Amino acid sequence: MSRVSSNYSDELLVKQRLFLFFYFIQALAFAEILSKHEALEIMKKESPRWTQTQTLTDQAEAQTEMANAAKGLHLGFTSRQVYAKINQIQYGFDQTGSLSMISFGNTGLIGSYSVYDRFSKERIALAEKNQEMNSAQKEQYQSDLTYLMLIQYLNLARLGKKLGNIELNLRRDEEIVKAAHQKVAVGAGVRLDLLRARNLMEYEKIKKLDIEAQIDKAKSDLALTLGREKLDREVAALRFQPYSIPADKTIYFNRKDLQVSEKTLELARQNKILNDVDGSPKILLFGEAGLSGTTIAGGSNQALTGSVGAQLTLPLYDSGYATAKRHEAQVNIMKAEMQQRQLKTEVSMQIEGSIRQLENAQKAYVLSEKQIEAAEEETDLAQKRFHSGAAAGLELANAQSNLANARDMSIDALFGHEAAKLNYFRSIGKLDDYLKEDGSHE
Repeated sequence: MSRVSSNYSDELLVKQRLFLFFYFIQALAFAEILSKHEALEIMKKESPRWTQTQTLTDQAEAQTEMANAAKGLHLGFTSRQVYAKINQIQYGFDQTGSLSMISFGNTGLIGSYSVYDRFSKERIALAEKNQEMNSAQKEQYQSDLTYLMLIQYLNLARLGKKLGNIELNLRRDEEIVKAAHQKVAVGAGVRLDLLRARNLMEYEKIKKLDIEAQIDKAKSDLALTLGREKLDREVAALRFQPYSIPADKTIYFNRKDLQVSEKTLELARQNKILNDVDGSPKILLFGEAGLSGTTIAGGSNQALTGSVGAQLTLPLYDSGYATAKRHEAQVNIMKAEMQQRQLKTEVSMQIEGSIRQLENAQKAYVLSEKQIEAAEEETDLAQKRFHSGAAAGLELANAQSNLANARDMSIDALFGHEAAKLNYFRSIGKLDDYLKEDGSHE
């Protein structure tokens, strides 16, 4: 009896492993995989959030164009019309006046051109600095959106792996229930073992429903980030890819938030220059050319007319408004400098923290795999003892539960390792290198 049970246990173990193997082979065969790189390209083309970030640079470019246009040549059309009507007037006793219409005016072009205006020149420079800062902000927002998409992608892969683990657990539970039922049928077991096996299987079914609901939510979140109504493809499965952290641990020059901070400081300094030159002399040339005596209704005595002149503007007194603006600009420079120093400190801490997190995550995953090996040995032994009658169903149920938990912990550890790797590349500002390291660029 013991030898028969042992052979049955070995056969059960082979069936379980074959099921796990063919389950993943089938998943790969019938599901079209969406890689991380493809997901990124879809988001760039279809996501409204990604498109919205482009408006930052578009608006800044428009402001720069307006600042340049304000300093250039301006031309316009003018038509000045004057009409006069002289009514009848009585002069003396027998003299009468006459009714007449007088119309005159001129029609032509007017123009102006700024010869010297330092304020406008610095305003153009300010608009250009603002455009550079907005471009850096756009890249930062796009980097944050890419990170969000990748985290959602990894989470969906984690849930998919957990669903596969539950399918395997249910397969194991079905075999345990079948074995317990056979033992009860031949009088070699107790009904309590059968009930425990069924309860274990029902618990896994409940977990499956919960995971399926989480998968639906995760698919909706990822589809929304990609700019689609639904996700019609499966994501790639999680896999362990150890990463060796380079010796130089302070490479963070590609951090988008640091670039934004630098551009913000440059913008504050340029704003201070603009306020310093506010009130400087301005020289403007103006002129007009056209025909006098010409009206819309026509007229006589047409003649060429024109004028040219210069205008000098020099503010004298503004009740301290300009001084207050300069003070405000200086304060903004100090704020930008302090924020930049604080951000550099935070970045250094984030990089060091992400390195420790990645190192610990790799160790945690290796340990979780060893725990699975131990749990599998425990389950194999419990199955043999159960079929030989040396152990009750509770021992086998506990062993199966421990194995299921060990696999769940391993999946979480695998996800934690991949998320830690992603966080490390984000901390040094090189998300593109994460995709290359992952192989999703191929």
